[in-house]
Amino acid sequence: MVVVAGIPPAIHDEFVIKFNKAWSIPALLPLERSKGYTDSYSAELYECFAAGLKGCEQSTRSHLLANTNLVLLYLHKNDGSESALFQRFGAEALVIPLKWPEFADMPLATGNQRGQAVNGLLRGGRRAIRHARDLLAVIAEEVTNRENRTCLLLPRKNFGSKINKVFDCVRDAALSEEEGKGRFKQKLDRVSQSLPTDHVDGRKYFTGQGRLVFKSPGKAGARHGLAPTWEDPGHDSSCVIRGRMRFGVSYDPKFHYDCDIPKDGNRTFPSCHDTKSVPRGRTHVNIAPNDNIR
Repeated sequence: MVVVAGIPPAIHDEFVIKFNKAWSIPALLPLERSKGYTDSYSAELYECFAAGLKGCEQSTRSHLLANTNLVLLYLHKNDGSESALFQRFGAEALVIPLKWPEFADMPLATGNQRGQAVNGLLRGGRRAIRHARDLLAVIAEEVTNRENRTCLLLPRKNFGSKINKVFDCVRDAALSEEEGKGRFKQKLDRVSQSLPTDHVDGRKYFTGQGRLVFKSPGKAGARHGLAPTWEDPGHDSSCVIRGRMRFGVSYDPKFHYDCDIPKDGNRTFPSCHDTKSVPRGRTHVNIAPNDNIR
């Protein structure tokens, strides 16, 4: 699935028709070239994507987020405003820029000009998708075959600020078309090795803020958590989607970490949509990659 951001309204319809022949677009939102990305634009695009996904899943009774990839392609504006898109989509989607300098200043007043622009978009889209597939292959290996050991599934809120190294690594790789599988994997390994760890029962685990040790169940049968669904009260669309997707790849929605709570530790944790307190009698807390607290 490909979510598209920043397509100028003048070529929006023609682009959708041609792009849809190659890739499925669950959501896109036009944007004038003179405007940058904003929090409100990103939020509207996200909710458009979530609503379409929810409606399709309910009508087909299928789980579209299982065994799929999610890529956000955005028209690169070179003004720094894409940070709003990363903030909204950066945990669940692989965010890839589209660069089309050949028509950046071209007026879109005639059919020929609009056609050239659309063709430029499609060429850029093909390059971006090829780049995305290389990165997604590495991410898929991590979150499906190394889920107990990878740094890619660590919860963003509860792990703490050092998780930014992981997100920056993926973001930098997405921004560079020269970043292939091998180079990306090497950088990811270096980031993983730089994160703090601790040994428990002879095994090494990542440790985050509040001295939390992020232990995870080794076998799928030991996992008793489940990510929120569309019907769960108190959760929003990002809770559902981030509970199943990380950096464009679907992961096991039952996967979670079993974190022992230090005796003098804080028992109130940031959750996927709010905060949640753990009762005094509990000695551990279950934390999912989307920060859902159980």
